Amino acid sequence: MNITGIIAEYNPFHNGHRHHIQQTRRLLPDAAVMVIMSGSMCQRGDVCITDKWTRAACAVHSGADLVVELPAVYAISSAEYFARAGVSIIADAGATHLSFGSECGDVDTLTRAAEIVTDPALKPILSKYLDTGLSFPVARQRAAEQLTGMDMSILAHPNNILAIEYIKAIKSLTSSKVKGDKLVLQPLTVPRRGTNYHDQHEHDSFASASYIRSLVANGKPIDHLLPESTRPILKDAVQRGFFPADPTTLHHALPFLLRGMTLGQIRALPEVTEGLENRLYRAFQQHSTVADILTHVKTKRYTLSRLRHILAAAALGLRKDDLTLPCTYLRVLALNANGQKILRHVKETSSLTILNNLGRDVAKLDEQAQHLLSFDIRATGLFTLCLPEPKDALLDYEISPIVFE
Repeated sequence: MNITGIIAEYNPFHNGHRHHIQQTRRLLPDAAVMVIMSGSMCQRGDVCITDKWTRAACAVHSGADLVVELPAVYAISSAEYFARAGVSIIADAGATHLSFGSECGDVDTLTRAAEIVTDPALKPILSKYLDTGLSFPVARQRAAEQLTGMDMSILAHPNNILAIEYIKAIKSLTSSKVKGDKLVLQPLTVPRRGTNYHDQHEHDSFASASYIRSLVANGKPIDHLLPESTRPILKDAVQRGFFPADPTTLHHALPFLLRGMTLGQIRALPEVTEGLENRLYRAFQQHSTVADILTHVKTKRYTLSRLRHILAAAALGLRKDDLTLPCTYLRVLALNANGQKILRHVKETSSLTILNNLGRDVAKLDEQAQHLLSFDIRATGLFTLCLPEPKDALLDYEISPIVFE
């Protein structure tokens, strides 16, 4: 069975996401589409704007066949861990291709960039630029330009950066699993359409997810930026009280937790290195809001995105060791008839455990997998506190996968 994988957040699902799925289907018409999607929290360290089942249903209604959850441990982590986990799960499920968006739109160019940033000769040059106080993204771009003598502005765009991480992960997984040059997944990229990742404006009914979230926060309409077929799904989420979640609710609560952390507990958090725990500890003790903490800890070396990952990890109780856990299960969120065929294929060809009913299926998991799953449940518990009217923390045990006939 030919399966194309997509790794996504869909926070929320918008016209650009539908375009990506449609183009993937156009390029690979005989393949089923399987999406690995962040659950209740996203890579920027916040809760998602609506629940994972609603977002998954929008994806299936727009051309995906199966949506499963990317475990929270990886969903809130750096691009490297986010990509590595998604690629590993997709490959274990038996996919043949990985489709992703990029500003560049050319796999060969992205592959060359991935080779450059993994060249051992880059490391000492990168260290030199980091020592000048540059942020990692800027330092890496300048180091790559010095190494190659080429314009490496490709490294300045968010979707390109993630695309390069996907290609790196595919190559790494290939070298660990097979001999020869054939990749475990064939990369496929779709040029980003409309606006760029961080743009705070819209163009021809296309807009970034961050811009759409800002419209929601300011009470402005967003329907024209969403696929028409998914608007009733989101309207139903509104009526059920599952949209919009307000991440500032978590921001208000987080300082209470952070202030009680010891130096040892902070040191154990993912991405805390080079004595950063001391800077964080002082900020936790001296400042009472997430915004102030971020402002006083941020430097060119310690970027906001890295600090947000760290605070999200603290909220979930993660430790560095948790990022080494493999995902041995597929948590199903939404699917159609073709998605059911994918699951049958997974059962026949893979060792992954399929989770449809958490109360029933969790017993199939070993202790390590149950530990990994526990963070997904905690993330949903935090998400439910951020809804217009807080809900039961154990929704993971109460909501079944959304099935489309």
